Amino acid sequence: MNREETKQAIAIMQAFVDGKEIEYSDGTVWESGFSPSWNWYGTKYRIKPKPREFWVAGPVMFHKEADAIKYANGGEVIHVREVKD
Repeated sequence: MNREETKQAIAIMQAFVDGKEIEYSDGTVWESGFSPSWNWYGTKYRIKPKPREFWVAGPVMFHKEADAIKYANGGEVIHVREVKD
């Protein structure tokens, strides 16, 4: 494990200590429900990404609801939130 990989491992372990959800993978899919048995050579770890969220008003995407409402000018605003299984 080189210095950069060690920094990444420390950041993930600190996130676990701080209560963030950690995911693990053997190289195929990411799984939740992690309990610490760190195996940095056979398993990949990451902080579970937050789902993407945005609003759509007509053909334009916005990252803030207020901006979408202004643009829509009384029209329909759709709230989109990514679902990760």
